[in-house]
Amino acid sequence: MSSSKKQKVLPDWERNVQACTKALKSLMKNPAAGAFLMPVDWKALKLPTYPKIVKNPMDLGTVLQKLEASRYAKVEDFASDVQLVWKNAKAFNLEGSDIYEVAVILERIPGEARGDERPAARGRQQGGWRWAEQRRRHARWRGAHQVQGGGA
Repeated sequence: MSSSKKQKVLPDWERNVQACTKALKSLMKNPAAGAFLMPVDWKALKLPTYPKIVKNPMDLGTVLQKLEASRYAKVEDFASDVQLVWKNAKAFNLEGSDIYEVAVILERIPGEARGDERPAARGRQQGGWRWAEQRRRHARWRGAHQVQGGGA
């Protein structure tokens, strides 16, 4: 084989960063993830209790920035920050609210978190997460709130 056809062998950390980036970007493209893409602007949204309840704010955009800046030493640190997004949303929002329910659904997408879309697709086909219904609910919520950068 000529040297131009040899496959580049990446160090483990670089492969991990690529896999995490791919999984995160896939998750961020999910229509239901819109509210989680940017930090919560609690002042603009008039949510004075937000910083009292959410001690470590996190959003998917910040996770991506940290990933691109090589600020994660381990995949587990990346996964912890993604889980923190859902934990914060569920801590601040009431169970049954749209944001809470979207966080629960996104948290349950196992394939997206690993960069393997097959399990998530299988779950949608089986109707396990009532995917179409959740997308409609999220669209209604976004239409009703028209908030720019209103992450959870």
